[in-house]
Amino acid sequence: MIPVGLAQCLEAAFLFLLLLVIADTLSASMASQVLTRTEGDAVELTCEVSKSTIQHTHLSVGWYHLRGAGEHRAEEVLILSKDFILKPGPSYMQRFLEGDVRLNKVGNTTYKLFLGGVKPSDHGQLYCEAAEWIEDPDKTWKDISIKQTERTSLTVLSQGRDLSVDIAAAESSLSEGDTLQLNCMVEAQKSSSRHFQVIWLLNGMEVARVDPHGVLTWKEEYEERAKLGQLRALKPSNTIYALTISEVGLRDNGTYHCSVSEMKTPGELHGIQTNLSSGIQVIVKPIGQ
Repeated sequence: MIPVGLAQCLEAAFLFLLLLVIADTLSASMASQVLTRTEGDAVELTCEVSKSTIQHTHLSVGWYHLRGAGEHRAEEVLILSKDFILKPGPSYMQRFLEGDVRLNKVGNTTYKLFLGGVKPSDHGQLYCEAAEWIEDPDKTWKDISIKQTERTSLTVLSQGRDLSVDIAAAESSLSEGDTLQLNCMVEAQKSSSRHFQVIWLLNGMEVARVDPHGVLTWKEEYEERAKLGQLRALKPSNTIYALTISEVGLRDNGTYHCSVSEMKTPGELHGIQTNLSSGIQVIVKPIGQ
Protein backbone atom coordinates (compact mmCIF):
# COMPACT_ATOMS: atom_id res chain seq x y z
CA MET A 1 0.00 0.00 0.00
CA ILE A 2 1.29 3.47 -0.92
CA PRO A 3 1.57 5.83 2.10
CA VAL A 4 -1.01 8.64 2.13
CA GLY A 5 1.63 11.36 1.94
CA LEU A 6 3.32 9.74 -1.02
CA ALA A 7 -0.01 9.25 -2.78
CA GLN A 8 -0.80 12.93 -2.38
CA CYS A 9 2.60 13.90 -3.76
CA LEU A 10 2.11 11.59 -6.73
CA GLU A 11 -1.32 13.05 -7.43
CA ALA A 12 0.06 16.59 -7.25
CA ALA A 13 2.92 15.68 -9.58
CA PHE A 14 0.50 14.03 -11.98
CA LEU A 15 -1.64 17.14 -12.10
CA PHE A 16 1.38 19.40 -12.52
CA LEU A 17 2.67 17.35 -15.45
CA LEU A 18 -0.77 17.22 -16.97
CA LEU A 19 -1.10 20.99 -16.82
CA LEU A 20 2.28 21.35 -18.53
CA VAL A 21 1.13 19.43 -21.59
CA ILE A 22 -2.40 20.85 -21.85
CA ALA A 23 -2.47 23.73 -24.30
CA ASP A 24 -4.54 26.75 -23.28
CA THR A 25 -7.22 26.78 -25.98
CA LEU A 26 -9.96 28.50 -23.99
CA SER A 27 -11.40 31.68 -25.46
CA ALA A 28 -14.21 33.94 -24.27
CA SER A 29 -15.51 37.05 -26.01
CA MET A 30 -18.38 39.49 -25.59
CA ALA A 31 -18.82 42.71 -27.52
CA SER A 32 -18.09 45.82 -25.45
CA GLN A 33 -21.19 48.03 -25.53
CA VAL A 34 -22.53 51.21 -23.97
CA LEU A 35 -26.21 50.50 -23.25
CA THR A 36 -28.90 52.79 -21.90
CA ARG A 37 -32.19 51.26 -20.80
CA THR A 38 -35.26 52.57 -19.00
CA GLU A 39 -36.22 50.89 -15.74
CA GLY A 40 -38.31 47.80 -16.61
CA ASP A 41 -36.67 47.19 -20.01
CA ALA A 42 -34.81 44.01 -20.92
CA VAL A 43 -31.14 43.42 -21.77
CA GLU A 44 -29.56 40.45 -23.51
CA LEU A 45 -25.80 39.89 -23.58
CA THR A 46 -24.05 37.27 -25.71
CA CYS A 47 -20.86 35.51 -24.65
CA GLU A 48 -18.97 33.25 -27.07
CA VAL A 49 -16.95 30.52 -25.33
CA SER A 50 -14.93 27.75 -26.96
CA LYS A 51 -12.11 25.29 -26.25
CA SER A 52 -10.34 22.61 -28.23
CA THR A 53 -8.55 20.69 -25.49
CA ILE A 54 -7.99 17.00 -26.30
CA GLN A 55 -8.34 15.97 -22.66
CA HIS A 56 -11.73 15.58 -21.03
CA THR A 57 -12.49 18.96 -19.43
CA HIS A 58 -15.58 20.88 -18.31
CA LEU A 59 -16.50 24.53 -18.77
CA SER A 60 -18.12 27.03 -16.44
CA VAL A 61 -19.56 30.29 -17.77
CA GLY A 62 -20.77 33.20 -15.70
CA TRP A 63 -21.71 36.87 -15.75
CA TYR A 64 -20.53 39.40 -13.20
CA HIS A 65 -21.61 42.92 -12.26
CA LEU A 66 -19.48 45.87 -11.15
CA ARG A 67 -21.60 48.66 -9.69
CA GLY A 68 -19.17 51.56 -10.09
CA ALA A 69 -16.35 52.55 -12.44
CA GLY A 70 -13.80 52.24 -9.65
CA GLU A 71 -15.33 49.11 -8.14
CA HIS A 72 -13.08 46.03 -8.06
CA ARG A 73 -15.33 43.59 -6.24
CA ALA A 74 -17.71 41.99 -8.74
CA GLU A 75 -20.96 40.34 -7.75
CA GLU A 76 -22.25 37.21 -9.42
CA VAL A 77 -25.28 37.57 -11.69
CA LEU A 78 -25.68 34.03 -13.04
CA ILE A 79 -23.22 31.14 -13.26
CA LEU A 80 -23.45 27.91 -15.25
CA SER A 81 -21.16 25.69 -13.18
CA LYS A 82 -18.84 22.97 -14.47
CA ASP A 83 -21.50 20.52 -13.22
CA PHE A 84 -24.07 22.17 -15.55
CA ILE A 85 -25.98 23.75 -12.64
CA LEU A 86 -27.32 27.31 -12.86
CA LYS A 87 -26.41 29.39 -9.80
CA PRO A 88 -27.72 32.96 -9.50
CA GLY A 89 -25.88 35.46 -7.33
CA PRO A 90 -27.53 36.40 -4.00
CA SER A 91 -28.75 39.75 -5.34
CA TYR A 92 -30.34 38.08 -8.35
CA MET A 93 -31.89 34.98 -6.72
CA GLN A 94 -35.47 36.30 -6.57
CA ARG A 95 -35.39 37.57 -10.13
CA PHE A 96 -33.96 34.21 -11.26
CA LEU A 97 -36.85 32.39 -9.59
CA GLU A 98 -39.29 34.77 -11.30
CA GLY A 99 -37.72 34.13 -14.70
CA ASP A 100 -36.27 37.63 -15.16
CA VAL A 101 -32.66 36.41 -15.00
CA ARG A 102 -31.92 33.43 -17.20
CA LEU A 103 -29.39 31.82 -19.49
CA ASN A 104 -30.06 30.64 -23.03
CA LYS A 105 -27.47 28.37 -24.66
CA VAL A 106 -27.46 28.42 -28.45
CA GLY A 107 -25.37 25.73 -30.15
CA ASN A 108 -22.06 24.69 -28.61
CA THR A 109 -20.39 28.05 -28.04
CA THR A 110 -23.03 30.76 -27.56
CA TYR A 111 -24.31 31.71 -24.10
CA LYS A 112 -26.92 34.45 -23.75
CA LEU A 113 -27.70 36.25 -20.49
CA PHE A 114 -31.22 37.70 -20.30
CA LEU A 115 -32.00 40.40 -17.74
CA GLY A 116 -35.67 41.28 -17.69
CA GLY A 117 -37.14 44.25 -15.86
CA VAL A 118 -33.83 46.02 -15.32
CA LYS A 119 -33.53 48.10 -12.15
CA PRO A 120 -31.39 51.09 -11.12
CA SER A 121 -29.29 48.60 -9.12
CA ASP A 122 -28.25 47.00 -12.45
CA HIS A 123 -26.46 50.24 -13.36
CA GLY A 124 -22.73 49.58 -13.85
CA GLN A 125 -20.56 47.22 -15.87
CA LEU A 126 -21.20 43.60 -16.86
CA TYR A 127 -18.76 41.03 -18.15
CA CYS A 128 -18.57 37.30 -18.88
CA GLU A 129 -16.01 34.90 -17.39
CA ALA A 130 -15.27 31.37 -18.59
CA ALA A 131 -13.17 28.73 -16.85
CA GLU A 132 -11.93 25.33 -18.01
CA TRP A 133 -11.76 22.55 -15.40
CA ILE A 134 -10.03 19.16 -15.25
CA GLU A 135 -10.57 16.37 -12.73
CA ASP A 136 -7.68 15.46 -10.44
CA PRO A 137 -7.02 11.77 -9.71
CA ASP A 138 -8.42 12.35 -6.20
CA LYS A 139 -11.77 13.36 -7.85
CA THR A 140 -11.40 17.08 -7.09
CA TRP A 141 -11.61 19.61 -9.91
CA LYS A 142 -8.94 22.16 -10.85
CA ASP A 143 -9.43 25.23 -13.03
CA ILE A 144 -6.67 25.22 -15.64
CA SER A 145 -7.64 28.39 -17.50
CA ILE A 146 -9.82 31.45 -16.82
CA LYS A 147 -10.76 34.10 -19.38
CA GLN A 148 -12.68 37.35 -18.93
CA THR A 149 -14.36 39.33 -21.70
CA GLU A 150 -14.58 43.04 -22.39
CA ARG A 151 -17.09 44.92 -20.26
CA THR A 152 -20.46 46.33 -21.23
CA SER A 153 -21.58 49.56 -19.57
CA LEU A 154 -25.25 49.64 -18.59
CA THR A 155 -27.10 52.81 -17.59
CA VAL A 156 -30.61 52.35 -16.21
CA LEU A 157 -32.87 55.39 -16.30
CA SER A 158 -35.36 55.59 -13.45
CA GLN A 159 -39.04 56.21 -14.05
CA GLY A 160 -41.51 58.26 -12.10
CA ARG A 161 -39.08 60.71 -10.51
CA ASP A 162 -38.89 64.48 -10.90
CA LEU A 163 -35.59 64.75 -12.81
CA SER A 164 -35.82 65.90 -16.41
CA VAL A 165 -32.97 66.71 -18.79
CA ASP A 166 -32.85 68.61 -22.08
CA ILE A 167 -30.11 69.54 -24.53
CA ALA A 168 -29.86 72.45 -26.95
CA ALA A 169 -27.33 73.76 -29.47
CA ALA A 170 -26.79 77.36 -30.55
CA GLU A 171 -26.23 75.96 -34.05
CA SER A 172 -26.22 72.29 -35.08
CA SER A 173 -25.13 72.66 -38.72
CA LEU A 174 -21.53 73.87 -38.83
CA SER A 175 -18.50 74.11 -41.09
CA GLU A 176 -15.01 72.98 -40.15
CA GLY A 177 -13.39 75.57 -37.90
CA ASP A 178 -16.68 76.84 -36.43
CA THR A 179 -17.58 76.70 -32.72
CA LEU A 180 -20.15 74.29 -31.32
CA GLN A 181 -21.99 75.43 -28.20
CA LEU A 182 -24.17 72.88 -26.35
CA ASN A 183 -26.21 73.45 -23.21
CA CYS A 184 -27.58 70.76 -20.91
CA MET A 185 -30.54 71.90 -18.80
CA VAL A 186 -31.65 70.08 -15.64
CA GLU A 187 -35.11 70.51 -14.18
CA ALA A 188 -35.80 69.24 -10.65
CA GLN A 189 -37.55 70.44 -7.54
CA LYS A 190 -35.28 72.17 -4.98
CA SER A 191 -32.43 71.71 -7.46
CA SER A 192 -30.07 74.05 -5.61
CA SER A 193 -29.78 71.63 -2.69
CA ARG A 194 -29.34 68.49 -4.81
CA HIS A 195 -26.18 66.90 -6.24
CA PHE A 196 -25.85 66.14 -9.95
CA GLN A 197 -23.18 64.49 -12.08
CA VAL A 198 -23.32 65.33 -15.78
CA ILE A 199 -21.76 63.24 -18.55
CA TRP A 200 -21.44 64.52 -22.12
CA LEU A 201 -21.77 61.81 -24.77
CA LEU A 202 -20.99 61.74 -28.50
CA ASN A 203 -22.49 58.77 -30.36
CA GLY A 204 -22.97 57.00 -27.03
CA MET A 205 -19.32 57.39 -25.95
CA GLU A 206 -18.26 59.59 -23.06
CA VAL A 207 -16.54 62.88 -23.86
CA ALA A 208 -16.36 64.46 -20.42
CA ARG A 209 -18.01 64.46 -17.02
CA VAL A 210 -18.61 67.08 -14.34
CA ASP A 211 -18.99 65.68 -10.83
CA PRO A 212 -21.24 67.19 -8.12
CA HIS A 213 -18.30 69.29 -6.89
CA GLY A 214 -17.91 70.77 -10.38
CA VAL A 215 -14.67 68.85 -11.04
CA LEU A 216 -14.22 68.24 -14.77
CA THR A 217 -12.71 65.02 -16.22
CA TRP A 218 -12.05 64.56 -19.93
CA LYS A 219 -11.81 61.16 -21.58
CA GLU A 220 -8.25 60.47 -22.63
CA GLU A 221 -8.79 61.04 -26.35
CA TYR A 222 -10.07 64.58 -25.66
CA GLU A 223 -7.44 65.68 -23.13
CA GLU A 224 -4.99 67.14 -25.68
CA ARG A 225 -7.66 69.29 -27.35
CA ALA A 226 -8.80 70.49 -23.93
CA LYS A 227 -5.21 71.51 -23.06
CA LEU A 228 -5.09 73.49 -26.32
CA GLY A 229 -8.26 75.31 -25.30
CA GLN A 230 -10.36 73.78 -28.08
CA LEU A 231 -12.71 72.09 -25.59
CA ARG A 232 -14.39 73.62 -22.55
CA ALA A 233 -17.03 72.25 -20.20
CA LEU A 234 -18.55 74.64 -17.68
CA LYS A 235 -21.13 74.56 -14.90
CA PRO A 236 -22.73 78.03 -14.83
CA SER A 237 -25.25 76.82 -12.26
CA ASN A 238 -26.55 73.61 -10.67
CA THR A 239 -29.08 73.26 -13.48
CA ILE A 240 -27.13 74.47 -16.55
CA TYR A 241 -24.03 72.79 -18.01
CA ALA A 242 -22.22 73.96 -21.13
CA LEU A 243 -19.93 72.17 -23.60
CA THR A 244 -18.01 74.27 -26.11
CA ILE A 245 -15.94 72.85 -28.97
CA SER A 246 -13.99 75.43 -30.95
CA GLU A 247 -12.43 74.67 -34.31
CA VAL A 248 -14.78 71.74 -34.89
CA GLY A 249 -13.72 69.04 -37.32
CA LEU A 250 -15.36 66.12 -39.08
CA ARG A 251 -14.60 63.93 -36.04
CA ASP A 252 -17.10 66.05 -34.07
CA ASN A 253 -19.98 64.93 -36.30
CA GLY A 254 -22.68 62.88 -34.64
CA THR A 255 -25.37 62.74 -31.99
CA TYR A 256 -24.79 64.43 -28.65
CA HIS A 257 -26.55 63.60 -25.38
CA CYS A 258 -26.07 64.65 -21.80
CA SER A 259 -26.70 62.15 -19.02
CA VAL A 260 -27.52 63.47 -15.55
CA SER A 261 -27.24 61.34 -12.41
CA GLU A 262 -28.45 62.52 -9.03
CA MET A 263 -26.18 61.57 -6.13
CA LYS A 264 -27.32 61.28 -2.53
CA THR A 265 -24.12 63.06 -1.46
CA PRO A 266 -21.35 64.65 -3.60
CA GLY A 267 -18.93 61.80 -2.89
CA GLU A 268 -21.30 58.96 -3.80
CA LEU A 269 -20.29 56.56 -6.60
CA HIS A 270 -23.81 55.35 -7.38
CA GLY A 271 -26.66 57.55 -8.54
CA ILE A 272 -30.12 57.67 -6.99
CA GLN A 273 -31.55 58.22 -10.45
CA THR A 274 -30.23 58.88 -13.95
CA ASN A 275 -31.88 60.55 -16.91
CA LEU A 276 -30.66 60.94 -20.48
CA SER A 277 -31.47 63.88 -22.70
CA SER A 278 -32.84 63.45 -26.18
CA GLY A 279 -30.18 63.39 -28.87
CA ILE A 280 -29.15 66.39 -30.91
CA GLN A 281 -27.63 65.75 -34.33
CA VAL A 282 -24.59 67.90 -35.13
CA ILE A 283 -23.42 68.09 -38.74
CA VAL A 284 -19.95 69.43 -39.55
CA LYS A 285 -19.40 70.18 -43.22
CA PRO A 286 -15.97 70.24 -44.87
CA ILE A 287 -14.68 73.71 -45.75
CA GLY A 288 -15.94 74.78 -49.17
CA GLN A 289 -19.26 72.93 -49.00
